[in-house]
Amino acid sequence: MITALACFGLSLLLTLFLVPVAKRVALWLGIVDAPDKHRKLHGRIVPLTGGLILGTVLPLVLIAAAAVDSDLLPQIRQDGLAILGIVVSCGLLLFVGLTDDRVGVRGRQKLLAQLVCGVILLGSFYAIKPTDLFPGWLPIGFSFAFLLIWIVGSVNAVNLIDGADGLASTVGTIAALGIFAMTFDGQANWENLLAISLAGTLIGFLAYNFPPASTFLGDGGSMLIGLLVGALAIHSSVKQAASVALCAPVAIVAVPFFDSFVAILRRRLTGRSIYTVDRGHLHHTLLNRGLGPRRMLAVVAGLSTIAALGGVLSLKLHTPWFSLLSVGMVVSILVFGRIFGHAEFGLLSHRFVRLGRSFLVRPRQGRSDVHEQQFRLQGSRNWDYLWEALTEFAERHRLQEVRLDLNLPWLHEGYHAVWQRRVTEDEKNGWQTKLPLYAEGRVFGHLQLSGPANQASVYSMLGLLAEMLESMESVIVRLASNPASLQDTAIEATEELEADQPTGEIAEDLLGVADSGEHDLAPVTADARKR
Repeated sequence: MITALACFGLSLLLTLFLVPVAKRVALWLGIVDAPDKHRKLHGRIVPLTGGLILGTVLPLVLIAAAAVDSDLLPQIRQDGLAILGIVVSCGLLLFVGLTDDRVGVRGRQKLLAQLVCGVILLGSFYAIKPTDLFPGWLPIGFSFAFLLIWIVGSVNAVNLIDGADGLASTVGTIAALGIFAMTFDGQANWENLLAISLAGTLIGFLAYNFPPASTFLGDGGSMLIGLLVGALAIHSSVKQAASVALCAPVAIVAVPFFDSFVAILRRRLTGRSIYTVDRGHLHHTLLNRGLGPRRMLAVVAGLSTIAALGGVLSLKLHTPWFSLLSVGMVVSILVFGRIFGHAEFGLLSHRFVRLGRSFLVRPRQGRSDVHEQQFRLQGSRNWDYLWEALTEFAERHRLQEVRLDLNLPWLHEGYHAVWQRRVTEDEKNGWQTKLPLYAEGRVFGHLQLSGPANQASVYSMLGLLAEMLESMESVIVRLASNPASLQDTAIEATEELEADQPTGEIAEDLLGVADSGEHDLAPVTADARKR
């Protein structure tokens, strides 16, 4: 216990002393986070020191512990391969993270590096057998695939949640303390010393990273935290029953994992790339609900603590139920409390309902040939008039499908809508196109359309659509800059369009929508709210 406390104190003091030095080094090397107009909305250049600090403090503390405590040397010799795997994989990921912080690295390149680190770790964790985690009848390849996904998932979960001051540091601290509690049985070993040293380092870093932060973790820091937490959580729980060995680590990192799962779900269901940047993460949602940065941090810390406690209790009491209950409680609070994730699960349930109906209902039994659904993912601006103009255009030109996806992270806005018409056999195998939507030089969304192959004058119809969207650009800009009421927006839209004098069908499309007083749209499904 004395060695553990000494490691905690030394890592804390070293971090407090070294962060000011690391900030100057980061500024000199150009390892900084500069604001932009898209998602990095902080107002100044901030040094990224997390990777430098973790890569310096943790080795120093653990070397000092091994030099002082002779009982650690036999453990290090016994688990030398596992320790070597952690050192090599951490070094590789730290290099990639610092490179990304300095010059930028593509998402797929970082993913490749994470996979390589995962393979190195799994190759070095020779003590982990497939039956330690899974029933014996499952193929060996399944367990290794799961472990690889676990490592990569841990890295990305912490990296993705690093979008607000102090957030990843706080979540990482709670996870590290949870792992220490899981592995500590009255005697120090390299696992619990690494965990408690990580916690001490992050608490010291929080002195500078707590809102308002003077330094950020950067990818070098956040990815390294995720790798260490993922590796230690699995390695420290494999001596338990398979159910506990699976559930306890998941509970330790439940909050960042759920945040990442919802982000991936949202992007896939709306047709975006999984690398697309938005402001729909848990911390964005809480901030948009009026919580200040510190109160938001307290809420996330509370949820993380609930989940981590369940993981610790499961491992200590040798039952998975505490992990399952704690994770279920956290997810229920967020989803059923309509705080986070409910819009994404609404999108998912909508997909399943549509799929089920396609198996159970014959085409002629449907109540309507047209299906329409809107989902407000983030924000409160009223995009109904843009959507109504598009759907009336689709009906007039007998289109098969219209998908509108708006993503304005600099305004905390996200909107997704789908209009589909049931098609006949003769209309199948038609054309489709995807158009970017611009306003003031920014891409704020995409419009996807499809129509029957036998449709005449497709190009002229697309030309009319382009003119319509161009005529609406000023209205879109006004909506983006000022979330006006529905009626005000209608009046403004009408005036704008009358001034532009659009021709023929375009004028009827737009002015008819703006003048109509009734709107028969499917109900908007809920609000959902990296730097």
